[in-house]
Amino acid sequence: MKKRFILSSVASLFALGLVACGQEQAPVEETAVPVEEPTLLEQATEAARDASDQITDMVSQAADRTEETIEPMAEDAREMSDDALARAEHMIEQIKSDWSEGDEEGARSMLERLESFAADLPETIKDEIERLKAMMARD
Repeated sequence: MKKRFILSSVASLFALGLVACGQEQAPVEETAVPVEEPTLLEQATEAARDASDQITDMVSQAADRTEETIEPMAEDAREMSDDALARAEHMIEQIKSDWSEGDEEGARSMLERLESFAADLPETIKDEIERLKAMMARD
C-alpha cells in the first residue's frame, strides 16, 4: 500500500514537473510501474518454510544437547556395571573362601547379599550364584 502511494506521488511530481516545464502531462497510469505484491499463498509458503527451518534447527539443537547429556550418563552406567561385576566376583570368592574355611554362616550371609543385586548381573555370575546355592544346599 505504501509502495503504491509512493509511486503515485512520484508519478504526480514527475507530471507536475513536466507541466511546469511546458511539456504535456503523460497519463499517470502509463507512468506508474505496476507493483507485484506476494499472494497469500506465497506468503503462507514462505512462513511455512521459515517455521520448518526453525523447527529443524531446534530439533538439531535438542538432539545435540541430548547426546551431550546421555553420553556421560552411559559412561557412568558402564562404570557402575563394571564396579558391580567386580564386587560380585569378589563376593563369590569370599563366599567360596568362607565356605571352605567352615564359616558357613558368613558364606550364607554373603550369598544373600549377592542375591539382592543378582538381577542386574550377567548370566555367568547368575549361574555361579546358582552353583553356590546348590553347593550349600548339599551340605
